[in-house]
Amino acid sequence: MKELEFLLGTEAFKALGNSNTIKIYQLFAVISLLIKCGIPFDLTFDPSTRRDEANAELTIYINPNTSIVFTFNFEG
Repeated sequence: MKELEFLLGTEAFKALGNSNTIKIYQLFAVISLLIKCGIPFDLTFDPSTRRDEANAELTIYINPNTSIVFTFNFEG
């Protein structure tokens, strides 16, 4: 749990929480931290179409009953 508290305080996670638009390198930084700390997560991606922007959803699993979900768009 301390790893999660640390991660949520990093600049990469603050960028996720403070905006619904991120840059790809910020997402890569978050994924790298999650893997390094061994925290389970899922990432889904929907590419842009003529109707919709590209977006992604990152789900971080805290325990079997609790998860944190971030949904965001990518900057052009």
